[in-house]
This record gives sequence, C-alpha cells and structure tokens, in this order.
Amino acid sequence: MENKILSIVVPSYNAEKFLKKGIPTFLDERIKNDIEVIIVDDGSTDNTALIADEFAANNPECVTVVHKKNGGHGSTINSGITVAKGEYFAVVDADDWVDTNNFICLVNTIKKNMQIDMFLANCAVVDEEGIIFSHENILGVPANKKLMVNEYFQKMPTLEMHNYFIRTSILRDNQIHCHENLFYVDQEFVLYSILEAKTFLFLEIDVYQYLLGRNGQSVSVASRQKNINQYLKVSEYLSLFYAEKQNDMSENLRKFYANKIALFVGGYYSILLSFKPSSQYKKEIIRFDEWLKNNVPDIYYANKYLSIKILRNSKFLAYRGGSVLYRITRKVS
Repeated sequence: MENKILSIVVPSYNAEKFLKKGIPTFLDERIKNDIEVIIVDDGSTDNTALIADEFAANNPECVTVVHKKNGGHGSTINSGITVAKGEYFAVVDADDWVDTNNFICLVNTIKKNMQIDMFLANCAVVDEEGIIFSHENILGVPANKKLMVNEYFQKMPTLEMHNYFIRTSILRDNQIHCHENLFYVDQEFVLYSILEAKTFLFLEIDVYQYLLGRNGQSVSVASRQKNINQYLKVSEYLSLFYAEKQNDMSENLRKFYANKIALFVGGYYSILLSFKPSSQYKKEIIRFDEWLKNNVPDIYYANKYLSIKILRNSKFLAYRGGSVLYRITRKVS
C-alpha cells in the first residue's frame, strides 16, 4: 500500500454500530488507489476488530487495521501517524463519515497541489439519519487558492479536526504527539501541527460528516461533567503549549492560537457552571481563572464568553446565579 495520496485514520473503540456505515463512504473505485484507510481498533470488546478485519480482507489495496490496547483517542492518532503511508493525513472518527463525492474532489485537488502543506474543507453537522442541521465552516479566507498560514489564519474564527488534512511528514518530522488516555485531544492534534505548516488551500465543500447528538458523545454535558478532569488537563496542556511557543509565532498566529485556545478553555468554565452551585465549584472557577491570568494572560484576555466576563466583573459574586441560569438554559437536571 505504497504511494498513497491521503491516509485517513479511523479511531475505533467499540464501534461495531458505526463502521459499516462510515467506512464504505471512503471506498469509491475512483480513488481506491489514492487513499489508505487505517482502522485503529483501540482495545475494543465488541465486534469492532472482526468488522475491521473484514474490511481489510475485502479491500486490501486501501484498508489496513491496527489492533492495540486501549489508550484513548490520542493513542489512536499517534498510532496512525506511525503507520500512515499517505502523503497527507487526516482523522475521521468511527461514528462519522464523509460525503463521498466531495471526498473524491478533495483527493483529486490534493493530487494537483502537492506542494501545499495542508488542505481545509467545510464540515456538515448531521444527525443519525444524515440530515444536515448545521455546519463547521471555514470562514474569512478565499477558496481554491494557495494561501500562507501566517497571513490568513488570524482571520478564521475557529478550526476543528473535522476541517483538516495535513502533510504527514509535518507530523513525523516535528514529532507531533497527542496525550493518551484523554478525551478532547483532537484540539492537540490540530494546534500542535498547524504551527509547522506554511501553506494551505481551502475547498468550499462539505467533506467531513460529523454526527452530533448520539448518547455517550464526549461533547455532551453529562460526558463533560464525568470527564471534567480530562477537560482540565487538555485545557492546561494547550495553554502551556501556547506559553512555550508564543515567541516562535508571528503576531497573526499568536492571535489565532490565543483565540482558539480561549474558546476551548472557556468550556471548562461551562462545565463547572453546569453542576449544581457549590462552594467547591466556585473555588475551582476562581482558582483556574487566576491560574490562566498569571500563566497565560493572552488566553485569559482573549475570552469571548459573556458568562465569563460577567463572573470576572462581579468578582465571581454572580457565580450562583450564573450556574442556575446555565443549568436552566441547557436543561441540565
């Protein structure tokens, strides 16, 4: 499986319900010789391994399987980086899929522009029936042009893993590595690697189809409450990464990174507000806010959340009311 254009890593933990829907969206005969689908079985206990092996046996030219002990989402990305044979690299979670025609367009565009470091595309947010109800779009940059990361990234409001296809050698040469046994490390994958890219091209099409709303997703309020310590760790890792690397960034990139990380760490405040009000959670919001201000002031001041501004302006006297309001508006029981 040599000389592939694009490697797609599919992190798969107990994903038997999803693989038969997602994997076939890649396997169009027009691009089978150009792509590599790497299904990473992350120590699953259901039939994920069996289904993955069946796909590999039926599609030996473009599907490979990695079986490993459970190590979390970051470990599957790390494993994919290690074994990928494609010139470019992306991650598509097992419960998601791609729009096949737009995926083919992406692969063909990459083939024609292989001097470019990374490619960005829009993402459709869908329900289990595939009905689109929102988008994760790239905004603020022109489409179908070679652009410089340093000149354009500060114009983007945000960027997610679902928008993102990068040169594999950038990941390997710079030893890009996500923390393991944690949720939310897709943020690490994107932000650690963007810093090493110079050029990009944006395709104004929906490629990634992101399933939102199923039970048990790490983005749900209940899951974030359960995994609050993991969210905190990733918030700290990203903030400290910025603190370490900011002097290597242009002013434009510093603004992009500070804004992007501020959006993510704002989620930690939201998790704390989602619990029933208590002195414990109030103390933790104050502690984290002071830590952020003292250690990474750029991210502290890049905050765009009104709720956090109100907490700070009230010297956190508004905490209890803010928590009650958050729980009502988000229908948290």
